[in-house]
Amino acid sequence: MSSRLMPLALALSLAIRVAAATAPAAGAAAPGDAPRPDVTALLEKAKAAAAELKSDYDRRDTYVVLAHAQAAAGDKAAARASLLAAREALAGEDHPDTNRVSSCCEIADELVKVDDRAEAAATLQRASRIAAGIRHSYVRADAYREVAPRRARLGDDDGATADFDAAVRAAEEDPSRRDGRFKWIARSMANAGRFAAADALAERIADKSDRWMAYEEVAAARARAGDMAGARKVVDRLPDDEKCDGRWAIVRSLYSARKFDDALAVAAEMRDCSEREIAYAGIVKGQAEAGDVAGAGATAALVQWGYHKEDVFSALALAQARAGDATGAKASAALALQGLAARNDPFWRDHAQVHTAVGRALALAGDTAGAKANFAEARSAADKGETDDRYHGSYKWEALAALASAQAEAGDPDAARATLAAIEHAEYVEDDDYRAKACQGIAAAEAPRGDLPALHKWIDTLKDPLSRAYAFAGAAEALAQKASARPVNPSP
Repeated sequence: MSSRLMPLALALSLAIRVAAATAPAAGAAAPGDAPRPDVTALLEKAKAAAAELKSDYDRRDTYVVLAHAQAAAGDKAAARASLLAAREALAGEDHPDTNRVSSCCEIADELVKVDDRAEAAATLQRASRIAAGIRHSYVRADAYREVAPRRARLGDDDGATADFDAAVRAAEEDPSRRDGRFKWIARSMANAGRFAAADALAERIADKSDRWMAYEEVAAARARAGDMAGARKVVDRLPDDEKCDGRWAIVRSLYSARKFDDALAVAAEMRDCSEREIAYAGIVKGQAEAGDVAGAGATAALVQWGYHKEDVFSALALAQARAGDATGAKASAALALQGLAARNDPFWRDHAQVHTAVGRALALAGDTAGAKANFAEARSAADKGETDDRYHGSYKWEALAALASAQAEAGDPDAARATLAAIEHAEYVEDDDYRAKACQGIAAAEAPRGDLPALHKWIDTLKDPLSRAYAFAGAAEALAQKASARPVNPSP
């Protein structure tokens, strides 16, 4: 039911971010802390709802979401058990092996976070075995190169080498796709710190465009690993008219790693590059996400913003509002709306995202009327959104789910539930993913406000067990984070 529209990566991202977004002063409980009784009750209800699920896809995603809540509550043993249950759900999936490989890799990543490296290694071994059975060689190559760097990070050098070698052999079986596969294998090798192997494979790429992209990826990985001199040497191998792309790749890798000073230094070298603005935009958003409001504002001042103005300043407004700078948040929100008004395009999902972010920022800044006005604009944009039948309206439902969570965070549960109803009754929705996502966000926003009996009552009215499981887990994680009172930097 669920994974066709929201793959496990989205469920993982959601589980990590939703409670943090609604409780910005929260952190995870200390290992070994006993969960609070109210958190335990919510977790038990989430487990009971998960047990009702018939779909292997839904069980897999739900157990990951539950594991995040259990880890936040300080119960790593329960989180490990849930992740192993998610892994076992893969055995029943009537789904492409590529999806099963990706799921194993992502579950292994989560097992590492709860300190179970042995089961993470076993999960990656399973992924490698699944990859071996994939019929199409180029798909098999992609699967192996997804597993290999993870095995390397766990210290399984022999397993990683075997998987990288298998990826290269699989790529060689299909000459028409070989260069494209080599490009991504080289990136994976570089990300695993195997720079010599990545360089050697890049040199085997005949297609110039693919070879240059491989150089960019290797340069980015070297920069992320702290080898700026090596990264610049790789960029020097690019033709002059491709060097901007190489620097942009380096900037992306650096701000993703929160190495903002290095990212700024490289962005400053991009004076004549068309990618310069988007490079700075990524840095600003990264700094805002990391809670470096002053740094984000200083970086934003370096650029005469054009196309990316709405994206940059909506992120900055939200960060400023969370830091208690209401005046700055309102000023940045106005700049974001100016940028959005200057866009003459039909990308209504983008309009919905910006208005939702601005609404959240204004709500935190105390501008209730402005927040409601932007939420109304977000709803209007979502209703106009890309509802192409091929995607079963997923763009629109994604926007509505984010809006519902934001309205709940802003203290308007009635509006949030009205938005949720639009997802529930949508004509083209074939699964429950986005409704569950919205329910999780609403519950995470409402739980810390204290009326748990009313919240339990509302969640119990939800008809499908997926939505109930996500909502109970979201509420539990938000409460656990609030109780821990250790600051984190939530994602905008």
